[in-house]
Amino acid sequence: MAIIDLSEFRDSDGFVLNYGGRPHEVNVYTFAHSLVAFTDAYREIASQVHPELAVELSLQAVGPGSFRGKVKSQLSGLKGLFSKAAELTVLPLLVAFFYDNYVDQDGLEISTTDDTVIIQRGRDKIIIPRSAYQQQKELPRPERVHQHMSRAIEAIEDDDSVESFGLVKHIDDPDPIVDLPRRDWNRIREYGLTAAAGPRDRVVEEEVELVILKAIFSRQRRKWEFVWRGVKISAYIEDPAFIAGLLGRQFSIGNGDAIKCTMEIHQSWSEDEGVWLNTGYVVKDVTEFISQGRTDDLL
Repeated sequence: MAIIDLSEFRDSDGFVLNYGGRPHEVNVYTFAHSLVAFTDAYREIASQVHPELAVELSLQAVGPGSFRGKVKSQLSGLKGLFSKAAELTVLPLLVAFFYDNYVDQDGLEISTTDDTVIIQRGRDKIIIPRSAYQQQKELPRPERVHQHMSRAIEAIEDDDSVESFGLVKHIDDPDPIVDLPRRDWNRIREYGLTAAAGPRDRVVEEEVELVILKAIFSRQRRKWEFVWRGVKISAYIEDPAFIAGLLGRQFSIGNGDAIKCTMEIHQSWSEDEGVWLNTGYVVKDVTEFISQGRTDDLL
């Protein structure tokens, strides 16, 4: 079991970008553009936490195995040289941000102590300062970080030699702090697209019950029809476990059946009416299938 403790980590010690895949085959263009975008994401978090300071990152070394580049940060300018924040620790915030937004939550267990947040991933543990975990949740402009990370993913996704992207504490460590396989990259891009839409568009989540009017028995992304609060709506279902259960005949759908779920409600601001108007719906997680007349078919 690996224990990766970031509670005493200092960014001046350096950390490592890890490009998983075929060793030493990352295209120079891919590496350069993704490094710039990732650096922008790092500096964005640093500027939102310490807006008075400027941060510089430099590439220190290239490691063995899957392609790795060691990155080291330092404060620049007079304020940085004389600041008590010379021991800047942005990486724990970035790691917490990745786990909170990008990492698949299946199989993760998160617990807290007075001073730390412990992320259990299989047999591995990542220990993050509790203050850093809270700071990343309170970033004033998280959408800017999402946009930079989306650019980083766009830079590497066309390179077939790259199978994952992540962070490692030391250049020769076998276990990554964060590992984002290719199947998770779409999630990062979606965050980036939502962020690029600007303040006139937003997505809110609600726990809702939807009555099924029209079901689509297919893995293809097509809209179902529901009744929600007495209004007909159409929505995509993006819960793979629910779709697999449906196609595997774990349950059948009839008139009046419903689902309890987490639904994303996409909204745009109407200048004329001065209100947020719903523009689309996505069912993210189905928590319960309700057959007419009973509510005991839990997924």
